[in-house]
Amino acid sequence: MKKWNATGILTVLVSGMVVMSGCTGTGSTGVAPDTTPTPQIADETVTVTPTLTPAISPASTPSARDPIIGSWLNGMVFYADGTVGSDGNITWKVNGNANYSYFVISDMPSQRANNQRNVTATEWIYNPFSDKIYQRGSSETFSREIPAPEPASLPPFTTIQTPITAVPTSGAPVAATTAVPPDKTTVATTTPVPATRVTVAATTTVPATGITVAATTTEPASEVPVAAITAVPLSAEGGTGSLLIHTGGLGNDVTVFIAREGTAVLPVNDLYDSSGNVIESQTSGYIQVKILPDGNSDTVSLVSGNYIAYLPDKNGREPEQQSFTINANCNTVISFSGYSYRASSGGGCGG
Repeated sequence: MKKWNATGILTVLVSGMVVMSGCTGTGSTGVAPDTTPTPQIADETVTVTPTLTPAISPASTPSARDPIIGSWLNGMVFYADGTVGSDGNITWKVNGNANYSYFVISDMPSQRANNQRNVTATEWIYNPFSDKIYQRGSSETFSREIPAPEPASLPPFTTIQTPITAVPTSGAPVAATTAVPPDKTTVATTTPVPATRVTVAATTTVPATGITVAATTTEPASEVPVAAITAVPLSAEGGTGSLLIHTGGLGNDVTVFIAREGTAVLPVNDLYDSSGNVIESQTSGYIQVKILPDGNSDTVSLVSGNYIAYLPDKNGREPEQQSFTINANCNTVISFSGYSYRASSGGGCGG
């Protein structure tokens, strides 16, 4: 039989132990240790879109609706078609010369001949901050008229019965009344009437002869001429209104004559001489208002009352006239056609 070499066997065993020792050692394994990785910082810009809150638009009046339209607590109702109220004789217009200013024009038929009409106008101002209106020159303001809400349905009624307090079976004792004294109460003695008469101061004796009365002024047999009537003042403290005359342009040197109703004045055609010049001595009782080249007059201040305005015919025919009323703190606008001036000047400046 073949024999094994003991030295060789020992060498193989020792080599095997070294190989096994290398597999089990912690310092020679190929597995990485379990450690927390270092976070990587990305060097780049990331765009973030913010979430925007939608803007709330403030409430505004629609462009097609004027703020004065509606009902107001003074009884006026402004409609979008330019009318006020329901009778068809009152309209409203925007004042182009001022913000939130409106003219309310009343064109009422008159009882006079020639189909005359009473035309008056007042200026109303709208306050956008308080949502109120007021008349020019007045401190009184009016709010919008809010419709009355419909009454809500009431809950069904519940009847509550309260028991009546029982009536006592026995009579309650009544407090005793004070006894009437048996003797009569002495009445205070009245002051006796004096037996003698009191002498009254003697009245002044009426003279037997009549007192001579100053002789009255003898009434003249002939009529005494009355002094010319002074023209109506253009302004006064309190109780005044304003007047604006519109003609549409009639040229230069055009005058409108105004007389208050009840004032004795001469006919308008008698105020001119043969050359067409105004005779100032004949104009007593009239207020003369010049028409400017743009066809309008300056604003004239007049005391309250009824007036008649005359525009003389350039050819000496019947004058054109307008009746109007001046109210305190109100603006009145009247208009004339002036056909005789337009025909002679080729149509004027337009109306």
